[in-house]
Amino acid sequence: MKNWALLLILVLPEVYCYAQYTCGTDDQHTWLLKHNAAYLGQMQTKRPALRNSYRPATIPDTIPVVVHVIYLVNTFGAFGDISDSSIANMMENLNQSFNQPTPGGTNIGLYFMLAQTDPDCRPTKGIIRVDASGDKEYVLHGVHMGNAAGGISQEALAAKSFWDNTKYLNIWIVYQFSDQNVGGYAFYPTGFHTVFDGVVLSYNAAWHSVVHEVGHAFDLFHTFQGADGTTCSSNTDCSVDGDMICDIPPVLQTNVCDPSAVNPCTAAPYGSNAVYNHMSYNECRHLFTPMQRDRMLNALHAYRTSLLTANTEWPPPVAPVIRIVADDADNVIEKNQLVTFTPTVTGSAAVQYHWLKNNYEVSTSRVYSTTNLLHGDEIVCMIEATDLACHVPVKSVSNTIKISTDRQHFVSIYPNPFYNKITAWTPSESSTISAIRLFAVDGKLLETKIFTPSSIVQYSMVSRPAGIYLLEFTTSKGRELIRAIKGAVKFF
Repeated sequence: MKNWALLLILVLPEVYCYAQYTCGTDDQHTWLLKHNAAYLGQMQTKRPALRNSYRPATIPDTIPVVVHVIYLVNTFGAFGDISDSSIANMMENLNQSFNQPTPGGTNIGLYFMLAQTDPDCRPTKGIIRVDASGDKEYVLHGVHMGNAAGGISQEALAAKSFWDNTKYLNIWIVYQFSDQNVGGYAFYPTGFHTVFDGVVLSYNAAWHSVVHEVGHAFDLFHTFQGADGTTCSSNTDCSVDGDMICDIPPVLQTNVCDPSAVNPCTAAPYGSNAVYNHMSYNECRHLFTPMQRDRMLNALHAYRTSLLTANTEWPPPVAPVIRIVADDADNVIEKNQLVTFTPTVTGSAAVQYHWLKNNYEVSTSRVYSTTNLLHGDEIVCMIEATDLACHVPVKSVSNTIKISTDRQHFVSIYPNPFYNKITAWTPSESSTISAIRLFAVDGKLLETKIFTPSSIVQYSMVSRPAGIYLLEFTTSKGRELIRAIKGAVKFF
């Protein structure tokens, strides 16, 4: 990376810390409507919002969250990264604002929790870190914002890290925006599976911007929506004009923190609902109103109900254990012999079976029987535990049974001829390999290799010249000598 780019990375964060942060949601929304056909189509086909009236629940609805930290690294250090403890503080601030409001505020009844199950049903702490140092556009300009030039698109940001938005609320923590006055933006919910969803925050603004932006992600507008800076928004029908919230009066964008000050849009005092509102730009903002609560819960049930049933906020269930055996105990069979494979499952009652021969599914029955087996065939059973709660089936894979048709030998190898290494195997786990001695064709001992006893081992001969070798295997059944050929070219 060029020195001037490194200097830019060193200087910008300090300058940016003292910038006047604004929300980029409206600008980003307007720009995407004009320049992104996918986003336009998504908004045009968005389902209408619900219009129910909700009351606070005794137990809040839990929203699983994944935080993607997209940072930079160079010889001077890391930039744009924030610690796990900082993310924990951000989440605590978010939950206090939605569940433990200050005097005059309303309990929304939404609890945000870092996901504990990832998209593959594995444990996670809900924080993903991605080093984007190799992306020159991101290094120079960060994430594209509205009409400001430069920066990577939302699609490019999601390509770095994105989890299914129907199962997680995605929050991206980024280095900067192409408009450096912006502290973050969010997407209004639509109910679609899309990368145009979630919240994007500057790492310098994450803690104090997250509540405002999550409000947008649950369909709230700014308190000054519809005003142009000097002209107040219409208020003929407060349910469809301005911010569409009737317990907040129309206001201009302002930093006033005095509820008794006169609101030029109403010629009456602002009142605390407008002045202290999280969806204003006021530095004293700290509350949501009852009608904002209703709108957010309506958005939850209209567009985000899948978050309530994804179960990603809980640890993944413990996968069952499966083991298979063949009715021919040593797995050495005759031609056209009928062999039956039987599973034993521990830890789950409801199981879907998938029998695989050489990685291809051959049966979904509980027990698999066949006469169509060849030397070297591998049989595995993969199960899906349909009674375990997870957003994808909980899967387990059994041990592998390798079939042999050669009753004269304890060990088989493949490939033979080989290029650099061979794999040696015994047909039964009751027969294990513990050592290999390598001999030249004239009988000279070249190497002895000791293994942890196993029914399958790999042996590398990458440093040996092409030619004929003798491999002596020490097994639990006895010694086995096999002639092997190393080729001068790779075999396919």
